[in-house]
Amino acid sequence: MFVRIPRNFYQENFIRENANLTTGNLYFHPHPLLRWVFWERLRQIYRLVREIKAETVLDLGCGGGELLPTLAGLFPRIWGIDLQVTNARRVVEYYQLKNVTLIEGDFLTHDFRPAFFDLVVAADVLEHQRDLEVFCRRMHSVLKTGGIAVVCLPREGFFYHLGRKLFRISPPEDHFQSYREIRAGLERHFQVQGISGLPFILPLFAVFKCFKK
Repeated sequence: MFVRIPRNFYQENFIRENANLTTGNLYFHPHPLLRWVFWERLRQIYRLVREIKAETVLDLGCGGGELLPTLAGLFPRIWGIDLQVTNARRVVEYYQLKNVTLIEGDFLTHDFRPAFFDLVVAADVLEHQRDLEVFCRRMHSVLKTGGIAVVCLPREGFFYHLGRKLFRISPPEDHFQSYREIRAGLERHFQVQGISGLPFILPLFAVFKCFKK
């Protein structure tokens, strides 16, 4: 089941000083359309992963823990890693997610065992990486053979930039990689078998389903 965390939970618990959460308060933004778009990204990820058989799952760049309740209901063992997990920890405590382990640290340097995860989920993470090649290789290394990576990223086309202007949302300063660069990077390291655009006819975001070669 897909879990959409209540808006009042964020309003009461979200720590706004957390600079590492780049989407941050967009999950409880006053405008319902903007909230819907950002939750729909995660719902699309849920649609892709719910049929996957996996024992070990990594929520890579777990942010404020928005996807953790959904993943914890689907899979037996979940790890979430981010540079700051204060808000994610509050989500884990609120939902009593006993099968979730949070790691506060850098994915590139944390001592994960090679070929450990069946599934890696990365929602709006790759565009923030300065060295995309190193990051993709690291994702590849922590996946088991035949493992799957599900990646969501902004398309950053006309409608994406128009939406930012309409809602007066400043573009992140740390979007270092374009959609085309990320797609090419994924295709160098994975077998990309599914690409979904959302929401509906507006190509604001894309979700990739990638298999380890």
